[in-house]
Amino acid sequence: MKRKIFLFTVLMVSALSMSATHHVRDTASIKPFHRFYISWGYVKAWYSTSDIYFKGAFNGNSYNFVVTNAIAHDRPDMHAIFPQVTVPQYVYRIGYFFDKKREWAIEFNFDHTKYIVDNYRTAHVSGTINGQTVNGDKVLDPNAFLHFEHTNGANFYLINGVRRLEMWKSRRHRFRLNDMVKLGVGWMIPKSDVTLFGQRLDNKFHVAGYMFGLENSLRLNLGRWFFIEPSIKGCFVDYRDVLTVQGGKAHHCFWAFEAMGTFGVTFL
Repeated sequence: MKRKIFLFTVLMVSALSMSATHHVRDTASIKPFHRFYISWGYVKAWYSTSDIYFKGAFNGNSYNFVVTNAIAHDRPDMHAIFPQVTVPQYVYRIGYFFDKKREWAIEFNFDHTKYIVDNYRTAHVSGTINGQTVNGDKVLDPNAFLHFEHTNGANFYLINGVRRLEMWKSRRHRFRLNDMVKLGVGWMIPKSDVTLFGQRLDNKFHVAGYMFGLENSLRLNLGRWFFIEPSIKGCFVDYRDVLTVQGGKAHHCFWAFEAMGTFGVTFL
């Protein structure tokens, strides 16, 4: 009987020792996130209506008018992803977690969206054109009156503060699901393509205004190196200085809503 008790005790101690050793190894194998990350993906965008103000001179005749409640759409161009991946509406992010727990980060955020005012819609136009007062509905004819777009592109640049909230993790932490909340302020560098009174100008890139954005995403970490991240985002965008034909200017503001998906890697 004593011999059986002794053998049982030895077996129990051995089992507990092996379990503790295995737990230590598991714990040691769980490493924190890398600090840096970069991701790439594509976006679909929707826009609110906007009032677009135009001011300048065309062939020596001045104009100062507003197109009220202009309707615009995006252009995803996903059919053109091969062979040139930058033709569609692409996005990328570059971020850095600066705290020990990897819960706070700063991120550079770029969205190559495209903004196109609908052609041939009827909109209210008021102001002066060629010295004459206008105040009524007008068809937005791209050949005779107006075509307006930021297609190379609307180009949203944001500096985001990021908060990571852990929602779920697998037993050995190889898979983790995080809620990523991002709040930022930034600017736009569009290349606007404007046709006004039958004359077209595909203009140069330049800083045209400021914006604010709020983004929320679910990041699924696939081990320590890779992740996928679907996101939604809302922005207020104010184009203060859009270049048009013959030195003219335009300005407008609107709300934008985006849905996107990205794939990323982490490092360091």
